[in-house]
Parts: sequence; structure tokens; C-alpha cells
Amino acid sequence: MRIGETEVSSGVDRIDIPVRPGQSVVFINGDSHAARGLVIPGGSVEGLRETTGSVGELIDPAVAGVEPSKRPVMARFEVTGELARPISFHGLSTGWALSGRFTRGESKPAEAVDQGTEIEVIVEGAPVVLSQSEKLWVSWGQAAGMDVTGVERNGDRRVEMAERAIPWSGRSRRINHVVDLDAVDAIIMAAGDGYVVDAADSQVLSRWVAAGGHLVVSVGSQRAEWVQSPLAKWIPVLAEKDRQLSDSDLRGLETLSLAGNRIPFQGRVGGSVLKLRDGRTSVASLSGPLIGVAAYGFGRVTMVAVDIDRRPLARWVDLPRLIERLVEGVGATEPA
Repeated sequence: MRIGETEVSSGVDRIDIPVRPGQSVVFINGDSHAARGLVIPGGSVEGLRETTGSVGELIDPAVAGVEPSKRPVMARFEVTGELARPISFHGLSTGWALSGRFTRGESKPAEAVDQGTEIEVIVEGAPVVLSQSEKLWVSWGQAAGMDVTGVERNGDRRVEMAERAIPWSGRSRRINHVVDLDAVDAIIMAAGDGYVVDAADSQVLSRWVAAGGHLVVSVGSQRAEWVQSPLAKWIPVLAEKDRQLSDSDLRGLETLSLAGNRIPFQGRVGGSVLKLRDGRTSVASLSGPLIGVAAYGFGRVTMVAVDIDRRPLARWVDLPRLIERLVEGVGATEPA
């Protein structure tokens, strides 16, 4: 990603754009491989006016070799006043991890790019080609350790990996049909901003699982938000009530991961009590198992009773290995 002629982000697509009244910000799709779009969660905000009417829509890819002035505009904003708070935005496109914020100009660091009156943000990219032996996972809700790396997005380098994860958010519609998920082997879902997913996406996810997909979801300290999600209405593993887990309760996750590093934690952390009508559980603790697995159609759902996007698991270096084991379906041995 570039602002003007200066590269500000390579691989890690998270940026802050300091703005001042009188400036304009234009997002340009410089990617010739994919349609791109932009979303501001919550809609319009005071101090920022969108002038193209294209926010929330996918804009066609750039034509290879076209002069810069003719590349498609994803969105244009005019800064009409001082921003009272940072305004978040994120990209709209399958497998794209762009996110950032508009911030008040006073917060601009001294070494930042001289932005002038118009700030031009150019989004560029290259496709990642997967071999038949590679697996594609979706990370929904900012599960720790699941980011797509900058090296993966570098089209000049080939990275040999068994799995690749692309981050998604439920704040805007990303999937319309089950076939949109045909290439996905597993979806790993964390609480994120409160299990934000609309009813239509929830229905598509249920059909994907029923057709043979595998959904791994963590419901720990955010159980109250989970039970309000449309996902909770069809997922066959119930987060029945809250509970407190000790550091010794989490040792079973270390064993399941087959890794040598301890979870960096002492004390107690919020979790959920799991209830299954039918299925299997594993990783026992005094207050019940930490993992439940249940069939749903031709697929299955795995629920973890502790957060994978918050401490202490978010700081655990072996969390990716645990997730890999959960996706593989190992460890669930006791009938519910």
C-alpha cells in the first residue's frame, strides 16, 4: 500500500492516516487481480464526508498498464472538521486484511509523509496461488496467530506452508453463496468485536458446515455476546453458562497441542460451560471439558471454552499448533 509515491505498508495492512480539515482522502484500487472496496463500520461520521457513494461496494480491478490517473477510485472522503475520535475503516474483498484509522492531524508523527491537500492511498496486491496440498483457513474475529504474513503477500517469493489463513470480519457482508467458501478447509472464529455476523451470513455458514465444512469457534469470556449471535441458534454445541478457569485447568490444552511451551498465565480467566446434545468432549477440568465437538450435517463444529483472541492464549506461542490440532479433529475422545 502506498500514500502517494511512499510505501507505508507492505504485508501488514494496518495504517493510521492523520487528516486535517480541508484535506481529502482518495482510495484507489491499483490491484489488477482483484476487485476492492472500503467500509466504515457504523456508516457516516461527523467530520468526514464520503463523496463517491461507493463505500461498501466492490470496485473493479485496475487495468494492467493503465496510467495512474485512470485507475478506479474505491472511495473519496472530504475532511469537513476536526475528528472527535479515530475513525476505523477496513477493506472489502475476499481474503483482504486491510484495516486502518483516520486520526486527527495533530497526532501525525514527525517522520510521517507530507500529505498536502489530497491524500492518495493506492492499494496494490498479488494473488497467492495455492497448491492442491495446501490448506486454506479463514480467521474470523481476529484469532491470535492466524494472520496472513507479509511474506505471503509478496508475489516475488514463494512460501511453502501446509496451511494459510486469511482474516475476515463479520462487520460487512462477505459471502453470498455456499460456493463462495468452496476453497476453504476450515473457519476459525473468535469473539472479535462481539461475534458480529448478520443473519444472512450465518445462514450461509450453516449450509457450508452442513455440506462438509469445519467451524472451530471459541466462546470464553464473551459468552453473553455469543448467545445474542444468530450463529448460536444453529450451532449444536451450547455455551450454557459462565465459569472461571484456573491456570491448571488450561494445562490440558498444552498437552493437546503436543508443544513444549507453557501458557503464560497464573490466576483465573473467564470461560464457558459447554453442553452437547450429542458429540464428544476433551480436555477435562474440574468444571467440565474445554472442548466440544458435534456433527452438523456432513460437517462438524468444534467449540473451545476459552478465548483464543484474548489473554492468556493470545500470548501463547503454541496457539497456532493447538488450532491446527483442533482443525485436524484430534483430541475429542469422550462421548458427551
